[in-house]
Amino acid sequence: MHFVFLLKKMNQLFKFVMLLFCLTSFGKEKEGKITFDLSPIKNQFDRVVITIRGIEELGDTLKIVDTLKVVEGKFVYHFSVSETKLASFDLLKNNEEVTTVGLRDATMSEVSPFWSEICIGNEDIKISYLYSEWRGSSPSVEALAEGIKENKWYQKFDTTFGTAVTLEFVKNYPNSFAILQSVYNQRGLFSSTELSDRMVLFAEELKQSATYNKLQKYRDKKILIEQGDFGKTFHWVDSNDNTYDFKAVLGSKKYVLLFFWSSDCQPCKNELNKLKKFQEQYSEQVNIVNMSTNTDLEQWKKTIAEEKMTGFNLSGIPNSKEGVKEVYRIDTLPEFLLLDSQGNSSIKEVVTELEEVDYFFKYPQKPAK
Repeated sequence: MHFVFLLKKMNQLFKFVMLLFCLTSFGKEKEGKITFDLSPIKNQFDRVVITIRGIEELGDTLKIVDTLKVVEGKFVYHFSVSETKLASFDLLKNNEEVTTVGLRDATMSEVSPFWSEICIGNEDIKISYLYSEWRGSSPSVEALAEGIKENKWYQKFDTTFGTAVTLEFVKNYPNSFAILQSVYNQRGLFSSTELSDRMVLFAEELKQSATYNKLQKYRDKKILIEQGDFGKTFHWVDSNDNTYDFKAVLGSKKYVLLFFWSSDCQPCKNELNKLKKFQEQYSEQVNIVNMSTNTDLEQWKKTIAEEKMTGFNLSGIPNSKEGVKEVYRIDTLPEFLLLDSQGNSSIKEVVTELEEVDYFFKYPQKPAK
């Protein structure tokens, strides 16, 4: 009996150890490695500054800057990132910058350009010398980057080249962060349905990412803009607690332009002069409503006075401080929403610049870009 009892205890202990192993193994974040070798020009530099930064368009403000001492023009660098980032390499000599290394992706054509930044994930990356020229005050150093699997998709779907991410690409590469990020960067090219068709194809791991969450919020906002009847739900108050419905702000005009802003948003304040000129130009067609996301009544009143904000100044204060954000799903500021006389969105897109609204009026037969 004692032997059986001991055996059971050992079996329980074994299961516990295996469970602990699994938990610690899955809890470990993947690691990337960069093996850097520019030994043919080892006398031209003694340190390398590695900059790894998030993609700002995705709201990723992470920035890692490390200065590494090199030995014979070589070093090995270990790192870990939750999503793909952009990386660059600057050569130093006696603490003075020499040049930024131009990088060619080994998976791309030999005629492809050299990049000052490459898109990297937790990969085994090798950077090796190709060519250098030391004439004049701007030396040029070019290197080959191997093992960067994500970069080619990031470059291929760069919005400046006009190649859209197709459903087929997402189906073939559901684990690619670069393709997910490219879908977000190209979000304005797709309807809410087209975005949903692409989003559902990504792997579960990517669906837990910050980029996917941001894309999901955008898609939901786009559905709201495409389908929402904003006129019926329009009930907001001014700084004196007077309530306005959509009919009151529309008046005799054809359109109502909602301008979403906040006292602590400097880019919003930068738009105010443009708004005044816009109002003068389209005064016969549009009424502008300044929709504040402020939660402090006194601060809101103070800013209205300081900025001399005329016309309709409305918000959810005091009874619904987060009301404006919640109803219109405001995630970033400033933002604009142009409504027709029925309270429907005239521009079926999330608009963050007044120029896009101006485009709508200047070229009424063409969709705003």
